[in-house]
Amino acid sequence: MTNKEAERAYLAAVRLLGFRARSRKEVMDKLAEKDFDEETIRAAVVMLEDARYIDDVNYARQFIENMSRKNYGKKMTDYRLSQKGVSRDDIAAAYAILDELSEEDSDAQLEAATRAYEKWARNREPDRQKAFAFLVRRGFSAGVINKILAF
Repeated sequence: MTNKEAERAYLAAVRLLGFRARSRKEVMDKLAEKDFDEETIRAAVVMLEDARYIDDVNYARQFIENMSRKNYGKKMTDYRLSQKGVSRDDIAAAYAILDELSEEDSDAQLEAATRAYEKWARNREPDRQKAFAFLVRRGFSAGVINKILAF
């Protein structure tokens, strides 16, 4: 690996990150697809982290907020973050930051699940089993779902 190669990998990653935020693993995978060797990729990722272009905790926090706005629950959000290579520790740290910012996380989950249910139920007959299955697929816990479906 030369400094020139590391710089090329760094610039390629910056271009990727210009489109959307990505996790550390996603950046490493994309650079590997571009045929950079492992040592060059590691050097580029270190430079990206030093420049704060990559921060998995911040990425997870933004991803969690986005998934909540789209009416997805914690389980689905955690699953998708783990698919993107974000560690459980980084996910937990992101939730801790969000908990500090919002005092009532359970109320936010309940509100998101209620919005999802109302959107789903607009043109349907009330069917508890189907509604429960829909909300489970969206990643909400049984406790939150039971509070909503108390009909």
